[in-house]
Amino acid sequence: MHGSIGLSASFAEEWAEISGVDCFANSSISCLGKAVRDSGSDALKAESEEVAAFCKRHDIFHSMAVTEEFPSSRTLFFVSINRRKSSPEFGDAESILMEEFFNHLTYCWRSYLSMIRSDGLPSLWDNYALASTQGKLLYIGRDIGEVISEKYADWKGSSLPGNVSRLVSHVPCTVYADGRQGMMVQPCGDLIALMLCSRQQFSPLSPRELSAANIYSLGHSYKEVARILGVTPATARTYLRSAYVQLGVSNKVELITALRQAGGKSEAHSP
Repeated sequence: MHGSIGLSASFAEEWAEISGVDCFANSSISCLGKAVRDSGSDALKAESEEVAAFCKRHDIFHSMAVTEEFPSSRTLFFVSINRRKSSPEFGDAESILMEEFFNHLTYCWRSYLSMIRSDGLPSLWDNYALASTQGKLLYIGRDIGEVISEKYADWKGSSLPGNVSRLVSHVPCTVYADGRQGMMVQPCGDLIALMLCSRQQFSPLSPRELSAANIYSLGHSYKEVARILGVTPATARTYLRSAYVQLGVSNKVELITALRQAGGKSEAHSP
């Protein structure tokens, strides 16, 4: 995933090819939460030929970055700013401002993600991804990222794979990476949420979720489910959405089949 201001369109892809041998990037990773600076010709000489050529190509002479663990996941998130040779190097005051900006940015991002996930869905953050309706990734957890990487070998990471993006207009739906592991794709306000799910292993449904799923599978509407359970329609939809995710289904036919296979009970089954 990447975003940039004032950089060429190819910048991120070019850097991705050399990121593993970028000494400056690795020094930032080793000092999480701290502003790391690098400047001058000596710094470029310490880099590999590929990194030095990249910096010269994009006129990067002074750099400052902060890296941190991505909010609520186990991946890394970083912000890096650069100056050309004709500009002054970064100073101590700018390092302090950079760290404060980064702390503010991650706080706002945590708050935004918490608001998005206020529906109470059980999926873990590592199993969760968030994208725009155009397929641009805004957040992706480690585990779901690994599943997408395995299924789509040419996936770049900035946007959803083409096959998944084309399904956005058909949500909710389920995309299976193999016979068991899948991704549930569904609306999330103005965005699209993706969650890992499984055909054969699922978490126990709560009594309310199971009741809502059974009533809905009998042909009742959301509003009728809400009336029967004595809850609001929004709450009934939350119960059903959670049941869909945990059972790894995307429509009422699949829901009926999953409930029948489970014997109408919420115990977890082994493959």
